[in-house]
Amino acid sequence: MEQIKNWALGVTAAAIIGAVVLVITPKGSVEKTVRVAVSLFLMCALLNPFVTGIDFSEISEGLKEVPDGVDTSDAYSAVEKQTEEAISDEILKICSDCGIKNAAVNIDVRMNGENNLSVESVEISAESEYEPLFSSAEKQLEEKLGIKSKIGVRE
Repeated sequence: MEQIKNWALGVTAAAIIGAVVLVITPKGSVEKTVRVAVSLFLMCALLNPFVTGIDFSEISEGLKEVPDGVDTSDAYSAVEKQTEEAISDEILKICSDCGIKNAAVNIDVRMNGENNLSVESVEISAESEYEPLFSSAEKQLEEKLGIKSKIGVRE
């Protein structure tokens, strides 16, 4: 975060210095040259972090930090629930495209480690009349979603 503050301060200082130089520059042929020089000066100030090789991963680490005392469990639960719903909807769509109607999907998604989501389990069940279509749907799920699943007969 300190690096971002320093960069913003540098850009602001460059803009102020450039404005002062433009104000005191005499009108005429010199003015165009000074404008080009001030523009290049500002461009260098703006591009400084990219040219000097600042470690952006260090900056992004600072942006990920959550202040102490903030409960993130509700946010994690919401993300897990939304992910489960999105995957479930996609599985139901693929099943429907394969001809399997009224399938039931039960998914367990967990947030682990460094804010990574992982699919812990996927259970899919359908009526026995659609059993001949199960293998086709299982192949589609693996191809499109990368989920190895076994569709079972609903009891």
